[in-house]
Amino acid sequence: MRLWDTATAVPADIAIDVIVTDRPLARQILPNSTWWGRLAAGEIGVVAVGWESPADVCLPEDFAPRELRLACCLLSEIVLLRRKLHAHRREEKALNALARTDPLTGLPNRRAWDEYLSRYRPAADPSRQVSVALLDLDHFKRINERFGHLAGDRLLQHVA
Repeated sequence: MRLWDTATAVPADIAIDVIVTDRPLARQILPNSTWWGRLAAGEIGVVAVGWESPADVCLPEDFAPRELRLACCLLSEIVLLRRKLHAHRREEKALNALARTDPLTGLPNRRAWDEYLSRYRPAADPSRQVSVALLDLDHFKRINERFGHLAGDRLLQHVA
């Protein structure tokens, strides 16, 4: 099966069976009038991708087996790409959470606080006020030294 799948004009010297396009065919794509005649005669099939929505594949009413095969291939590629996209989004969300969370306590880290507080600068909105409270554990170093870092970690988790 010979396939033309680009938005540039179809060269007159290329023999094609199916045109895959994401926009209606126009004179810019098929400048040669013989192409229009071959389309009208059903010698060239057209598979429209994404005309109604980004993931749709539309076949002409009188589709041939070649268009059906191509549409099935396109749909399987769309499904695979969508699965990859969803997996990528899940990974990105997990990485963003890791980048903004302290792994020991699960609390927001400095990066998260910097981003959060940058949205509430008084210069941006003078009517909005922000209060920040910090908690300091006195003599925490002594707890680590006397009882070990594991005990210090448990204390931090408990306080968090």
